[in-house]
Amino acid sequence: MATALSFLEGLTLSLPGDPTKRFEAHCDGNTLVCSTWTAPKPPRVTRKELSSESMAKKELDKAIFRKRKEGFVYLPDSTPTQWGGLLFAANLGPFDVDLTGKRLFGSITSENDLNLITLELTLGGNFRRDEIAIPQSLDNFIHAMAVGADGERGFYYMTRCLDQSSRHFALVEHHLETGIARNLLSHQRTSDVNFNPFSVKPQLDAARQRLLMISADNTLDVLDVRNGQPLCSLTPPLLPCRKIALSPSGELVAALLGEHQDNNCLSPNEVCIWNVSNGELAQRFAIPEICYMPSLGFSPDDHTVMLTVGRPCGPGHLGRAYGQGPMGYSVLDGTQVFDLSKRKNDNWWHARRCWAFSPNGRCLALGNSKNSDEIELYNATDFTQIGAIPTQSRNLDKLVFAADGQRLFAGGEGLVEGWFLGTTGS
Repeated sequence: MATALSFLEGLTLSLPGDPTKRFEAHCDGNTLVCSTWTAPKPPRVTRKELSSESMAKKELDKAIFRKRKEGFVYLPDSTPTQWGGLLFAANLGPFDVDLTGKRLFGSITSENDLNLITLELTLGGNFRRDEIAIPQSLDNFIHAMAVGADGERGFYYMTRCLDQSSRHFALVEHHLETGIARNLLSHQRTSDVNFNPFSVKPQLDAARQRLLMISADNTLDVLDVRNGQPLCSLTPPLLPCRKIALSPSGELVAALLGEHQDNNCLSPNEVCIWNVSNGELAQRFAIPEICYMPSLGFSPDDHTVMLTVGRPCGPGHLGRAYGQGPMGYSVLDGTQVFDLSKRKNDNWWHARRCWAFSPNGRCLALGNSKNSDEIELYNATDFTQIGAIPTQSRNLDKLVFAADGQRLFAGGEGLVEGWFLGTTGS
């Protein structure tokens, strides 16, 4: 099994738009060594001795985190050739990358406003950063971002709190070059245990040409993003609709339906699958009672619908087990194909909130959890683990492979990172 080098071995950070500033930090035994450059002045070097090597690595982690909050990013001087080599690291919120894996579209909240960030990830420490301010209040929150097939259009799904339970929802298309924006969706509704804005994020197909979204009346609408024309409108046979997913081909839509019904948040759930071409319900099946399901999606060939689930591990709200890993069900007949939800343990803390297949479907990446600092890679045929990548993020909520499968990007808790995988994902 391949294991990438830890980021804790040291990084050099640069400030976008200002090539005169750099920051480097590494550990020398139990001593933290930091160097700060402001050209043409020589670097200012500080050394901090800690009680142990492990404490020095913790301080290194904090020092790098502080600099990233100031806007510094990590970008290597040359393309990493070692498996698991870190390509990129920056403090950003929800994000997406274009089909080439070289342009990143993300969000960042400053002291007074919300900004959209686009980064050209050309290696060599020289890259472009564009920033677009959204003149709204701090009540705004971006839940999801996506980049269209042309790499020039970004989509962001945001909410604004109106009161304790009501929110205003908007899905915005933003042309990155012209700055022109238009609302694809705008409505107000109540957020409660059965409707969470994190759970019904808009979805793009693999070609980034079709967009799935949920409307105010709970219909599921699929649009052609090239011209904004509707392709179909689907009505769930059961409410509420708690999760939605668009298949990679854009030909299937899946939804998780059913209410939370008791104090342990257990509920019977149904998964419905529709054909986009004719709007007909193709499959409907029940899944075991679960207390939480942080993700819903499809395998790359559209043959399997994927669920990440949480099972109860004790009485009451605090006894819930959040999603440990994905389960797969056949789109054809609803039978279970595989179950990775107990591959590690049944611990509440070992929550797997996200996963992603490589474009050819041969590699499955599982996001980490609160008590893990690794992204795990599995052979998608027999589900044997083939690698692990260390990450500084905890509770990842998004994993994205580049179209060639050779790069993997991950984001969660305000940090986005990218790694070189070589042929592992392709």
